[in-house]
Amino acid sequence: MQILGEECGVCYPPPKLIPNTFTQRQVLWENLSKAADLHNKPWIIAGDFNEPLADEDKFGGRPVSINRSLLFKDCLDKCNMVDMGFNGPKFTWTNRREINNLIQERIDRFFMNPSWCLLYPDAKVSHLTRCHSDHFPVLMETNPCRLLHLNRPFKFQSFWLSEPSFPSVVNQAWRQPRKLREAIDIFANQANLWNKNHFGNIFHKKKRIMA
Repeated sequence: MQILGEECGVCYPPPKLIPNTFTQRQVLWENLSKAADLHNKPWIIAGDFNEPLADEDKFGGRPVSINRSLLFKDCLDKCNMVDMGFNGPKFTWTNRREINNLIQERIDRFFMNPSWCLLYPDAKVSHLTRCHSDHFPVLMETNPCRLLHLNRPFKFQSFWLSEPSFPSVVNQAWRQPRKLREAIDIFANQANLWNKNHFGNIFHKKKRIMA
């Protein structure tokens, strides 16, 4: 676990594993609550907490302990912490057993206080692909790159030629004398619109059929 200040290079106390026993975790929750009373700065708490917060955070094995999860939640409330959420697979730990004995849990998390959230409103957490460990890597980005939404290039679909109504789309684009570039642009726009209204999204239909 790491307790991070406004700058991600600052850690206090030094990172270490969350204790495995319930009694040791109780001591940790108390220490975190005391640490929250010592400052009012932006901060986050992150790492492997060894404790699911709710039933939906676990698959297989024994049910989530209500008493233990309530103590964890009480600590987060005292620290004024909010779960940052995630993208990707739901669980972050697995016992790597067969399905009959499989246990999966979401126990690796990032929590932030409101002041930190105001500093990094676009921050996001991603659960990455698991490799050798029984834990999934968890990535937190304070300023994730924004994807540019570019216009998709026009693609001529060969199955259009088998549709009786397609020649009228071509004729309409070339009906009046136009420059080549203008006629091509008009045809591309009208062909895309005709394809959308006539066929819909065939790729989505294919995915549904395959599913």
